Amino acid sequence: MTVMKRTLSFVFIFLLCVSCVFAFDSVQKRLQGLTEAQLTEYLNGRLEFYGPDEDITLPAANGSIGEKNASEALHDESGFALSLGKFVPYPENWKNLSDGDKMLKVMNVLGRISTMKGLTYISYSKGEKPALLFSDAYVIKDTKHKTHPKPDYVFNRVPERFDGMAYLHDAKFGGHAYGMTYTIGNDEIILDIENLDNLKYMGITALKKNNLNMFVDIVFAEEGMMLFSMAHCTNTKSEIKALVVTVDLPSAFMRRIRSLTNWFCEQVEL
Repeated sequence: MTVMKRTLSFVFIFLLCVSCVFAFDSVQKRLQGLTEAQLTEYLNGRLEFYGPDEDITLPAANGSIGEKNASEALHDESGFALSLGKFVPYPENWKNLSDGDKMLKVMNVLGRISTMKGLTYISYSKGEKPALLFSDAYVIKDTKHKTHPKPDYVFNRVPERFDGMAYLHDAKFGGHAYGMTYTIGNDEIILDIENLDNLKYMGITALKKNNLNMFVDIVFAEEGMMLFSMAHCTNTKSEIKALVVTVDLPSAFMRRIRSLTNWFCEQVEL
């Protein structure tokens, strides 16, 4: 009986070790909808989808929260949605980290709200040159305390969900409160940024409160991180006109999720 118990204990420990080593799936397994050419483009750069006839779910990992959100947005005819996918290799100094420690690292990267201050984007109105996107960014307690910055979020463990709030001063839409919702799965962390105020451009409402969701979704794979960024705008048109200026909203928000993608890639290397 003792020998059998020892044998069963050994088998259990062995299987546990194997499951830890191979906890994350491969990139190819999680992106089965891509062609070989698209997969190569994804691994070496990024894929972008924002036309009305394009499937914005393609850069999202199969079975992920990001894919679910993109699928719902794809069938929403009240506005528009766009997405991009990018492969992010694990930093060299992460190679000895456990899967749980990698997720905790990413959780804390996504909690560095103040580092969004100074983010740039490629501005159409400035001749496709870099321009300041967020002139200020910080954590706030609630919508009544927009001028009272709080410290960035620091996590000692990975929660199942965390609800926060931030103030972001956008170059085009001004300073507003945004909900920052972190949802965590077995191999995924997704940050949902939702507007808690009406977003206006030159006095014209572009998006009403709660009609914008920008997602930064990180799915962990064997080879690295599968980053999926998406903007979903509801109950709005693709263009707004203010005086003699016409703003292409899909283009504007693609530029914003590109900037958020670049922000994550820069922060994860620190």
